[in-house]
Amino acid sequence: MVCLVCSSIWVQAQESTALLERTSRALFEAQNWEALVAMQPTLEANGMSYFAVHYRLGVAFFEQQEYYRALAEFQKAYRFDPASEALLRYLIPCYQFTEQFQAAATLDENAPHGLGWAYLENGYRFTDFSDSIQRMGYVQVALHHTVHPRLGFLHAYTGLLGGAWWGDYRQHQYFLKGAWYVGKGWTVHPFVHLIHLRAQPFVQTTYYLAGGALQKHWQRWEWQASVSQTDLGNRGPRYQWSLRADYHPWSSQKAKPFAELRQLAHRRQGQWQWRTGIRIQFSEAMRLQLAYFQGNAQNFHQENGYLVNNAIDPVARGGQVLFEVRTSKRFTFFGLVNANRQQEAFFNTNYNSVTLGWGLQLQL
Repeated sequence: MVCLVCSSIWVQAQESTALLERTSRALFEAQNWEALVAMQPTLEANGMSYFAVHYRLGVAFFEQQEYYRALAEFQKAYRFDPASEALLRYLIPCYQFTEQFQAAATLDENAPHGLGWAYLENGYRFTDFSDSIQRMGYVQVALHHTVHPRLGFLHAYTGLLGGAWWGDYRQHQYFLKGAWYVGKGWTVHPFVHLIHLRAQPFVQTTYYLAGGALQKHWQRWEWQASVSQTDLGNRGPRYQWSLRADYHPWSSQKAKPFAELRQLAHRRQGQWQWRTGIRIQFSEAMRLQLAYFQGNAQNFHQENGYLVNNAIDPVARGGQVLFEVRTSKRFTFFGLVNANRQQEAFFNTNYNSVTLGWGLQLQL
């Protein structure tokens, strides 16, 4: 009797999955994406996990611009048939839409190698304490190139010129960062920054900054941990670590909140800093990033060593607005406003500084 009951249940289950298979296939062929997406919980509850069902669900999510949900289904389908050309036609752009460009390149036989893009930036800093802190100007040129689908490099040169009550200063900087995509969402970023400072009549020296970061894409999250060593300030080695988390609440990249916590340690004394913000995607060609920084720190760096603060004046807090507009497939314009609350190191006078900049990126 028990065997008959078990056999009946098994037959009913087979009939149920067969009906679900026919229904999902019919909705896919009819391009009824909304109804097919609504079937996902039922398909999962019935244990239907194979290439066709994940591929159909992925396409349905993709057509509705739910790129993160589509990516999850396509990744499951990829485990069953990694050689499927039909799958790769969706999986590759899914990685691109979620800004996992190296993951996309590893699957794309036609992914370009060599020079990727070039960048030019120019800006000026102004203060409301001009008697002691004069205007500073800077220019930066950067170049990104790929030597392998899994390995790319960013080079950047920055030159700046400024003045203070004690004299003028000139600074030349070279930054190099690698991006090695290990696989399964993991990327390793080694970086180094060399800085030659000539501050008349006191200093003429070269600083270094070196470290590495580990980045992980997981569902709607992007996690990053970094550690570095530097001799900024020429007062012995300093160590900085940071943790950053970015979250994508909308699959279509409408907005991305982020938060970062970091500590700069030197001779058993630690300076805690945090930064938070949001990036808003107005359209495919236009986005805005807002960020706020709190730290009361000096001799620190941001963006894995890309931005270095080696001024002797500590920064208490600051805000940033970054506006980006892509005018064509090759040209993107940037506008930058950065405002800080700082303290003059010799007189302990608080003052405000504002940096205005613009940039142009050319896709090569």
